[in-house]
Amino acid sequence: MQENRKQVRTVQEEMARERKYWQQNQVWALVLAAVVLLNLLGGSGVSVAPGPEALTLTMHDGSTRVVEYADMLSAELLENVDYGAVMEGKETRTGRSGTWEHPAWGSYTICTYASCDRVVRITTEVGSYVMNLATEEETRQLYQLIQDKMPASR
Repeated sequence: MQENRKQVRTVQEEMARERKYWQQNQVWALVLAAVVLLNLLGGSGVSVAPGPEALTLTMHDGSTRVVEYADMLSAELLENVDYGAVMEGKETRTGRSGTWEHPAWGSYTICTYASCDRVVRITTEVGSYVMNLATEEETRQLYQLIQDKMPASR
């Protein structure tokens, strides 16, 4: 008769495993915490919420767009962007959302805070998206998260 034995980890091995897990998810947790905090404090009417499988963009009108990491073909971190013209959507002193038209990019979906000049531009097979978070550092962390999650970077 053969015994079924579970592998037993030492306390040090388990602690190292937990530490590695939290290091891998630290950026995601910081970005998500910042988004939640901004929304609780009133936000700008737009939000970009990273999740485990996708980004959820919330527009001024309350509608949402979901961009799955698996669908992303490329991502760029850009600064001081010419956004082009609004086709359908809204631009306020606190942010932009909706469908815009850019001379080089064509039609794209935007969800940005006006408080930050840095944006992430994502390209998928079905379209392009431009987004950011409230600060340049948070936007840089969002870009890093996208780089880590999208299939092209693996």
